[in-house]
Amino acid sequence: RVAYSPDGTVVATGAFDGTVRLWRASDGKPLGVVMCSPSLSRPDSLCFASGGSRLMIAGFDSDMRFNVWQWTLPELREHMQAG
Repeated sequence: RVAYSPDGTVVATGAFDGTVRLWRASDGKPLGVVMCSPSLSRPDSLCFASGGSRLMIAGFDSDMRFNVWQWTLPELREHMQAG
């Protein structure tokens, strides 16, 4: 899964390990990685809000419940590990 920020500077990717990684679009430099939930099998959908300040992440957890996480970019930075 891939989403571009509205200004085209950040790319978000979702992986099968349940992580979401942020990348600088200009050169592919990793900006960080965040785990939405330990029970998330994989993000099924990623979407930046029109202003670019929020990233929505949706997916099924291990109990097949659909969850949506909404992160502001400062919140993401607080939860991120080094890329």
